[in-house]
Amino acid sequence: MLRMSFALGVFHLIVFIVILARNDVVAAFHDGCWGTKTILVLSIFVMSFWLSNTYIMGSFLSMTKWISMIFLLYQALLMLVVAYKINDSLVENANADAGSCSSIILVGFTLLLTCFNGYWLVKQYIEFGSCGYCNWTMSVTLIAIVAMYGLVLLRSRADASILTSSVAACYCLYLQWAALSSDTEQEFPKIDRTANAVWQIFAGLFVTMVALFVISGSTKTSEEANLTSDAGGHILEKKEDLDDKVEDPTGGNKENVHVFAISSATIIFQLLLVLTSFYYAMLCTNWGNPGALGLYKDDSQPQPGQSASSLSFWLKLVAEWITISLYLLSLVAPLVFPDRDFN
Repeated sequence: MLRMSFALGVFHLIVFIVILARNDVVAAFHDGCWGTKTILVLSIFVMSFWLSNTYIMGSFLSMTKWISMIFLLYQALLMLVVAYKINDSLVENANADAGSCSSIILVGFTLLLTCFNGYWLVKQYIEFGSCGYCNWTMSVTLIAIVAMYGLVLLRSRADASILTSSVAACYCLYLQWAALSSDTEQEFPKIDRTANAVWQIFAGLFVTMVALFVISGSTKTSEEANLTSDAGGHILEKKEDLDDKVEDPTGGNKENVHVFAISSATIIFQLLLVLTSFYYAMLCTNWGNPGALGLYKDDSQPQPGQSASSLSFWLKLVAEWITISLYLLSLVAPLVFPDRDFN
């Protein structure tokens, strides 16, 4: 897993350096050459076996921890953009086709996610309620979630709704659950740590894939002025940039060429893929502590990264608090500064 993470990280870093040239040849390479890219990734992966286990389990593992910290904190901003983007898309579809399935999907998804948040919060109190500071942590999250739902009723933002609060609350509950599950210093008799570690991997993969999928498929116009376009403006592709296609190398009409010029958003997104590649190494190895996954049946076997649980716990908890702060700030700012246009 670590060697594949290394291969993907090096590959995306190479692509990132190449696209800095921002010319037509680079654009064609970025949007095509999939066979060449596949061979390149496999080649780097095979060559990684010439690197010693000491380097992979030592220096590389330590480096990925710090890179993953940056990514996880940045993902808090990404999920805020995702929450507003999902709401914008569903509301726009519902308004364009009133009384149809779009409205039913919007209402149904909102109710389903809200009920799920309530169930998950109660379940976490049951599983982690035996620990004092865990109760304190969950109580802070509960107060924040109540504030999230309460503030949207004040309609301080036109692009905020119960759905945006539900998505933000769900992500915060995920981070809280992942953080508390990473705490190996406490005994929680009602949870299976091995099962929780496996669920953390699948949940983390799903959250990151959703964030990357929504961001990669999102665009904005120069006239847009809402939280989605402002917070994610550096990574959302501009619609006018999508009209800037490269010249057809065969001399034909460039309107028929599905290759787009390299923009600033393209470069930033490619850098994000570099961070994601290294983050997956931590996610899929439980932050360098595979012993929690039940991979070591013999207690005499070494369990590398055992101290990673404390780092993982605090990092996920801080990421949750940052997410809460960013979302609440987006709701409170229009009330505190009524003279400024936040929509």
